[in-house]
Amino acid sequence: MRWCEGEGDCAVNAYALSRTVASAPKGEIDFTLIDNTLASIGGISLPIQSASDYPRLPDVPEGIPTTYDPEELRDALMYLLPAVSSDVSRNIHGMAWIDSRIIATDGYRMHIVEDLPPGPTGVPIPKAGVELVCRAIRAYSKVPVEYYWGPTLAVRVGPAIVTSSLIDAGYPSWENVVPHHTAGVRISSRDLQTVSAESTPYTDERQGLFCHFDQGQADFRASNEAGSYERSIHCESNGFHLEIWLNPRYLVDALRGCELPTIMLELGGLLDPIIVRTGAGRTAVIMPMKP
Repeated sequence: MRWCEGEGDCAVNAYALSRTVASAPKGEIDFTLIDNTLASIGGISLPIQSASDYPRLPDVPEGIPTTYDPEELRDALMYLLPAVSSDVSRNIHGMAWIDSRIIATDGYRMHIVEDLPPGPTGVPIPKAGVELVCRAIRAYSKVPVEYYWGPTLAVRVGPAIVTSSLIDAGYPSWENVVPHHTAGVRISSRDLQTVSAESTPYTDERQGLFCHFDQGQADFRASNEAGSYERSIHCESNGFHLEIWLNPRYLVDALRGCELPTIMLELGGLLDPIIVRTGAGRTAVIMPMKP
């Protein structure tokens, strides 16, 4: 039985096609249909399926879309993405617009980006949907991004339309997660980025990065089976003293794209969340690890 008798009669796996084209020599590729297989002179063959068996795509919601600058939204999503959990069994593990903020959390940290055009408040988007939107923006980086909201999310980026399901639950109260600390430590963002990246190989899920903040100096230590790490850097703490254990991977993600020469780490107690503000409306809230 031949499926492809006319335009739109058959479908081919897009991932397999993209990998095949990427590995092929430069130049034109001529494909021929042979027994429901897409074949080329260079020996490439891809199975096809009937278009009637292809899953039906969701309709793009009607209405006026919310338009975003592609570079601004791409940078915001790349900052938020590490904090979105792949676990969709709980509504807290997603990304959601809250008025003019976008918030992402995985239960251990929260990333917040402010001052963006608002979307539907409190509707969580799963991580897979966020990743698809990021890929589309990278492919068409100069084209405005249009968000359509309805039973599903539809994002139009140039000729590409990305659809994603939404998590059927309300987003929890994020304000209760952000503490209001009165103490803090001002520290070089570049030095803290270096410490976070260098110490990561010497930490694991049970043993984090030990941080000791004192007057004029921050000491960092980490050790595991791979070895040990120690470093001290200058900080301004105004007499504030604290010892705390942190996941350095979370610090790496929180400092992503930071262009400020120094940042303020807002600190509470040994088991209180810390707040990392890196400018451009970006804030990270990180839960410490138990000693």
